[in-house]
Amino acid sequence: MESLPTTFRGPHVAHHCSPPSPGLRHDDDSPHRQRRRRRHRRREGPHRKIHPVPAALDIAANRAWWDANITGDDADFKRKEEAQNQIDAVLSDPKAFAEVKAIKEKGGIDDPTLKRAIDVIYLIYLEKQVDPELLKKMTALSNEVEKKFSNFRAKVDGVTYDDAKIRNVLKTSKLTEKRKEVYEASKEVGKLSRRTWPSLSSCATKPHQSSASPTTTPCSSSSMSKTAPTSSSSSISSTP
Repeated sequence: MESLPTTFRGPHVAHHCSPPSPGLRHDDDSPHRQRRRRRHRRREGPHRKIHPVPAALDIAANRAWWDANITGDDADFKRKEEAQNQIDAVLSDPKAFAEVKAIKEKGGIDDPTLKRAIDVIYLIYLEKQVDPELLKKMTALSNEVEKKFSNFRAKVDGVTYDDAKIRNVLKTSKLTEKRKEVYEASKEVGKLSRRTWPSLSSCATKPHQSSASPTTTPCSSSSMSKTAPTSSSSSISSTP
């Protein structure tokens, strides 16, 4: 077995890639040698080419999500929606999905962590194998709901309560009626989104437009809840 180049992936791992010591035989099957073989397979296998979302796009999408949920501005939410659409365009690529699927089905990966990473990447691609226009509609609707939740403030007797103030009242107030009023006021946000939920629910009954599955495709859980962009879950490294 040839030694790995000392410059592989930079100096921070150079100590892992140095030539074997004179006393270490190439046919040695010690735990140390097995670990080195696993590292080599992880670095040289076809999975090394899998990069679900470019780093720059991933960072931009997460910053847009952060800004939108901090400011509540329409412009920031629009930027978040556009960033998610770009991510969906990458993950809905049928050729990239076919490559990931082939790696998953081929198997032969004995490292459990790496195998799990491949499975997760496959699922990330799989949920996006639907009609592109449907993906955009799902993102727009979920973005609208998220914006309503983000900007909502409960009101009791003319006083506005943000989330922190609501939690403080529910935790510390000794007045049962006061806690009840504040709690029920905080749930009024559901009425603001009542018209949007049926549209989101209808996404689950849209016919699948891809050959990935013959069944209907549910709306992405990452698109229907107040979570960071889908790409954040796809930032999986094959390096332990």
